[in-house]
Amino acid sequence: GLSVRQDGWTALMYAASRNNESLCMMLVDKGADLNAKSKDGATALMLSAQEGGESVAVMLIEKGADVNATNKKGSTALMVSASFGHESVGLMLLEHGADANSKSKEEETALMLSAENGLDRLAVKLIEK
Repeated sequence: GLSVRQDGWTALMYAASRNNESLCMMLVDKGADLNAKSKDGATALMLSAQEGGESVAVMLIEKGADVNATNKKGSTALMVSASFGHESVGLMLLEHGADANSKSKEEETALMLSAENGLDRLAVKLIEK
């Protein structure tokens, strides 16, 4: 079923982590929980952001995924995209309402992670917010 979890992951999480847009769309259309969290608090949106899956991330947001959901470390999809060096995903998340000022439990921000990873365009956008 769509809600069967293995190690806390749903089928949608696996599809999002592989940037499989057609499978993600099918799962969402069949009622997959867009905001389900794995054991570490990750969502399908965070996993697509981690892998640089911009088109999957856009689709998930447009279907209702929470752009500002946090994992157990307090990180958002925006922070995840910045920490994995996916600048275009981070810029898209900002355009879709991601909170530029969120802090993780370790007091990290998307701006700090962008600067650390040389994501200049994202850092500038975050400063402007």
